[in-house]
Amino acid sequence: MLSLIKKLLQDSNANINLCTIKLCGLLAKGLRKNFTNQAKLLFPLLTPKLRDKKTLMIDETRLALEMMHYSIYAEDVVEDFKEAIVDKNPQMRVSILNLFAKLV
Repeated sequence: MLSLIKKLLQDSNANINLCTIKLCGLLAKGLRKNFTNQAKLLFPLLTPKLRDKKTLMIDETRLALEMMHYSIYAEDVVEDFKEAIVDKNPQMRVSILNLFAKLV
């Protein structure tokens, strides 16, 4: 299932991306600690979606990443946070810092 989600996240269709992002968030919320390994792998794939121009995509990505707080700890994805904070997109930096605050 994880390989299918990775493949769908790379799709160019925005609707497919939105549904896949929602699926990631709901899996993380439903499976909680059983989704830890998959959440660690999906987190770096979801963070670039925060620099998208569509607000719906940004909102769904933010919600999915927030739902992953059931599955991951901040120290598990600290390197991904470091990469996202140095991004030139200010909206992505703000979203990542808010997410980090919620995880902590």
